[in-house]
Amino acid sequence: MNKAIILVSHGSVRPETREQLEELANRIKEKYSDYDVNLSFSGKIIIKLLKEKYNIIMKTPKEELTRLIQEGYTEIIVQSLHILPGLEFHGLLKDISEFKGANIKVGYPLLSSNTDYSKSAKAIQMLFPNLEEKQGVVLMGHGTYHPSNSGYACLQNHFYDQEKNFFIANVKGYPKLEHIIGKLHKLNINQIVLMPYLLTVGNHVYEDMIGNDNSFIKVLEKEGIKVIPYLKGLVEDVNHQDIFIEHINDAISGITLKDKFKLDA
Repeated sequence: MNKAIILVSHGSVRPETREQLEELANRIKEKYSDYDVNLSFSGKIIIKLLKEKYNIIMKTPKEELTRLIQEGYTEIIVQSLHILPGLEFHGLLKDISEFKGANIKVGYPLLSSNTDYSKSAKAIQMLFPNLEEKQGVVLMGHGTYHPSNSGYACLQNHFYDQEKNFFIANVKGYPKLEHIIGKLHKLNINQIVLMPYLLTVGNHVYEDMIGNDNSFIKVLEKEGIKVIPYLKGLVEDVNHQDIFIEHINDAISGITLKDKFKLDA
């Protein structure tokens, strides 16, 4: 076997979160049985903590690529498990560019084409099919100062297009929770499901979503809105897994974002 798929995420120290990533990796192993499938973490602090706390060795994408090329792999798919093509994804592309002459193909992040946004919005709605008129869903995103942050507004527009009470607010950057609270009151929404729009459930969920005094749940409850936490990340949803798998297929088949753009047009 001389073909491999590297699944790249920021990573997590939490054992249950790593298990969720392993479950996705196992599903991909079953689908691509002629490829070796490995996880790689781009979060260097997480890699350091895993070694110190659990003596678990995780490789960065660059280290994993170096190993595979040295071992004679002739086709390597690097599948980003990031949400948007932001800072970490562009750092990944920079690392890949250093391997001149190697047959390395890239699978893009979750939200990379208009079709991705549409599929993700519909997948979220499928999780909550029976919302009543005064109920809604608030998604907590991460946010970034990278220009890719505009992707959150694009996702919100897809929810608006489908005339559903689904709203996204970020821990960092626009839109913030304060930007959607007025909309919730205007629509007389008095109960919401609060869900992380993150790959996995980690510190941001336990601190920023349901934890400290300034967490999403505390702020919403102070506004008189009943909150039901939904503590699952996108990696646990089969429809979001399918988007990543489609991106692996695109990489293997040589389908580019330009090709996808033509299909969206």
